[in-house]
Amino acid sequence: MKKYRVKNDDGRIIGPLLLTDLVQLQEQNEISATSLFQVFPLGDWDNISNFQEIKKAFSEKKEEDSTRTITEQVEQPSRPAEDATEFREFKFDRRVNNLVDYGELERRHKVEKEKIREAEEKKEVELEKTRIVKLPDVESVEKTRIVRRDDLVMDDNEGAADEPEKSDAPVVGKKEVVQPPEEKIDVNEKTMMVSLNDLMPAVPKKDDYRDLEKELLVIEKQEKIKTRSAKQGAKKAKKTTVEPIKNKKNLSIILFVIVSLIFLLPDSNEKEETVFRPKIQFPIVAKIENTQLAKQDFEKGLKLYQKDNYKDIVAASLLFNKSLVNKFRGNEALPYLIISYSELLPAAQNQIEYGKVLNQLITIAGPAVLSDSNVALGAANYFANFNKKHTAVTILERYLRLNRPTPKVYAKYLSLLIDIGDFVKSKSAFEKLEKAPKSDVDVIEAMGKYLILNEQPEKALELYKQSHEKFKDNLRFLAIYGNVLLKLRDIETLKPLTVILLAKKGGGSPIIYAQALKFMGYIQIAQNKFKEVPKYFKASLELYDSRELKEVLATLDVGGDKIGEEIITKSKIDLLITKSKREVSLLNWEKAFQYAIQASDLSESNLDAKLYLAELQSRRGYYNSAISTLSKLREYYPLNIDVNYELLMANLRAYRVGEVKRLIQSFSTIKTFQDSFEYLAVLGHYYNLIGNDKLAFDRYQGALQKNPLRDDIYFEMAKIAFSLKKFARCKEFLGEAMKLDPFNYDYKILYSRVIFEMDDVTTAIGYLRNELEKSVDNPKLVGQIAIFYFRDQNFAEYKLYREKLERLSKSDESLYEYLVESAELEKDFKAIVENAEKLLLVAPGKIDIRMKLASAYTELGKYSDAIRILNSVEERLSAYPRVNYYKANIFLKQNDLKSAEEAAKKEIEVNSGSHLGYYILGKIYMQAKDYTEAKKSLEKSIQIKPDFYECLLELGELKEKQGHFAAARELYLRALRQNDLDPELHKRLGFIYKEIGQGQMAIEQFKTYLNLNPAAQDRAKINRIILQLQ
Repeated sequence: MKKYRVKNDDGRIIGPLLLTDLVQLQEQNEISATSLFQVFPLGDWDNISNFQEIKKAFSEKKEEDSTRTITEQVEQPSRPAEDATEFREFKFDRRVNNLVDYGELERRHKVEKEKIREAEEKKEVELEKTRIVKLPDVESVEKTRIVRRDDLVMDDNEGAADEPEKSDAPVVGKKEVVQPPEEKIDVNEKTMMVSLNDLMPAVPKKDDYRDLEKELLVIEKQEKIKTRSAKQGAKKAKKTTVEPIKNKKNLSIILFVIVSLIFLLPDSNEKEETVFRPKIQFPIVAKIENTQLAKQDFEKGLKLYQKDNYKDIVAASLLFNKSLVNKFRGNEALPYLIISYSELLPAAQNQIEYGKVLNQLITIAGPAVLSDSNVALGAANYFANFNKKHTAVTILERYLRLNRPTPKVYAKYLSLLIDIGDFVKSKSAFEKLEKAPKSDVDVIEAMGKYLILNEQPEKALELYKQSHEKFKDNLRFLAIYGNVLLKLRDIETLKPLTVILLAKKGGGSPIIYAQALKFMGYIQIAQNKFKEVPKYFKASLELYDSRELKEVLATLDVGGDKIGEEIITKSKIDLLITKSKREVSLLNWEKAFQYAIQASDLSESNLDAKLYLAELQSRRGYYNSAISTLSKLREYYPLNIDVNYELLMANLRAYRVGEVKRLIQSFSTIKTFQDSFEYLAVLGHYYNLIGNDKLAFDRYQGALQKNPLRDDIYFEMAKIAFSLKKFARCKEFLGEAMKLDPFNYDYKILYSRVIFEMDDVTTAIGYLRNELEKSVDNPKLVGQIAIFYFRDQNFAEYKLYREKLERLSKSDESLYEYLVESAELEKDFKAIVENAEKLLLVAPGKIDIRMKLASAYTELGKYSDAIRILNSVEERLSAYPRVNYYKANIFLKQNDLKSAEEAAKKEIEVNSGSHLGYYILGKIYMQAKDYTEAKKSLEKSIQIKPDFYECLLELGELKEKQGHFAAARELYLRALRQNDLDPELHKRLGFIYKEIGQGQMAIEQFKTYLNLNPAAQDRAKINRIILQLQ
């Protein structure tokens, strides 16, 4: 049973204690609101809010006491005298301040510990004496249960035990390892015709934890029983004469009908298979290392894993875990535990919690991700499962660069390339994989996927038909093959596959069984039995969430007769989206949009088509169009979390702050959305956009509590910390982000900038060079090294790295981003224009680059080009900040004060909190010599942003012109605190001190001006003033 320790405010540590002991301490006021708790022996110390079971126990006790007090006050019952000999350990009177006997608690804990140790020793001795006990009312062999002698004594509180503590690292513990079993799911189709709930009840909330040895013994015994039953069945079959069926088609139909009846009707003699979910747990290392046992378990696990079926992979993972329990360091079981866990993760119930465990194991494996195919594949599977497919591709590319490829690695690589839309690389990968032996299901799946998306369905079907005989007993292959047949609408061939998958319950896999139920639903559709479809699809959705099935169910609600048409339409949509992605990879944006719009036009309610079109519109910078697409989609799916989240994010990207606020208020009434990660994340993004760092942090932290595997949220927090110059905190957040995604170069770039700020330029460049060795010619790393050299005024090295950057791939947008940044450092406006134009061909949706391009055109005096670029931004984003500010600035340079004033007022109207709008309006009034209006506008700008440097200078100049020298001096001194290296500011201060008669102060400011600006054209004039003042 789980035990805890308490650390009080005085530093005193009490425990280990049971939950009931903690309640006792709380009753005695020995635990305060600020006390810290720890799961004994190695849990983290934390406050009570992170220990729900303790919080609940305290709350229940408080309610119980409150209820008892009220009852006593009303009824006032008489109480019998208590027997002095009665055991009163946990009976307390609140009116008496009894002292807790900590010595007694410790002694009791030692006694319990000794009992547990003796019980463990007894179990180890009697492990071989395990016997099979038949449960009462059992209808089949499969329901036989294996029980040890100790288990025959039933505990009245069975099932009420707390869950065992979770460990984040290899720790020393008991040799008897507590390992969770698979979550079993009752899938008895005998009751399907009566109740769907009987078919698919919810997975039990409480986990029935058992020993690893017992779990493995169960699997072993079941296999023996199956083998024995199969032999007996074979003997019976020999004695029975059956007339052969000559017509194979009739055989298929009869077989389908028979198994369908078996599937639907009760049968007391039916042999039950079970569908169950895997458990993923960190191996808790034993006190004493046992190398021999570790090796034995690893070898057993390896044999099971190589069978490549769900039940055996689950059993193998248990053995790999057990092997690591007995020997963690240097154990070859670790890579196999990673790969087996990564393959089981999609079938797990709590993917976030189990994903954390898998991520820890991958982190521990460390450099092996570059040399061990199982670690590389496990890491790729992990990232792909959480939709980080670009990272998964990077992992496999780094592995393939250093090692000889295996068919399984290359198959995963090809599949991921197709997923991310890289059809150039996927073609090359397919050609290499085509030459490899077809000895693995993953190879067949990846090649078939490529052929279908490349519009060669006949070849794909032929590939599966040729492989069918070889993999006919592999249920995962049958499920994959079934999906291909469904896509090609070959229902007749699909029927016998479905029969096998249903009869075998998907081999225990909830995903494969969900696929079988889906196939059965589509078969019913093909037979025009629309009333039968929902129960199959809903049962499938209970096991595995599917957007496809939800859409089909929605169509059934509208009208079942349209379902066949909808299936054909969906197939066409998938093909058009694939074609669009291929054009995007070739940068043919026009054709990409053409295909995406065709896909969208085929169905008003297809989620895939509409979400893809909105994504493409956002990438191109057409945010208003994306918002329109998503708003129409939401009419069909008002409660869909993905649709609501994407609509909010599109409005955020469009800087429509007011609309975002309105939508958040509206969506917060949707309970499922309000309780989601997406809701808190979008709140964080909203507060981040409006500059409320504190609330942004709070919401981001809340989002991470919902989903601690979101590295992008850690990155957002890191960026805020960096902008606030809180570099230590920034480093902490980046560390968490890089643990979750160690191959994201944006994280590494920001990390190098933190090093630059906290240490020095040499350390920052050294860090990036080390990363560059792992990822040769990465434009982000090369570009950042060049920028560091420029800032360090090492222009020779800067030039070398800049030239290296220019030689890299011309299709990588990050290349041009760094070339633009380098040109900005050099103030080379022609180079900014050249590289920004090239970048916009690759990534036309980069609005910030359009703004930089407009600014560069302005500096070059090409005002019409600048206005053209700004208009293109305004077309895409009517509320984008600074568009009208830049326009006003251009009109001011052209002395078109009327147009400048209109643009400035529009900036204020569109962005009401814009300090820039009021600042440029003040400058316009200054040029018009309307000092009263200029003062109002400039002061309003300062009110919005008190440390706005340029506005402080402008307002100081206004006060100086009005003869208010003291006020001008104060404004200039405020500006000086922002930037003390501006020579112009020191010259202005010199003239102010000269006017108010402080000659010595004036001389100091004039000398500083000349030191900061050695090439000053007015040097002679300033020197004469200094002589006069002296």
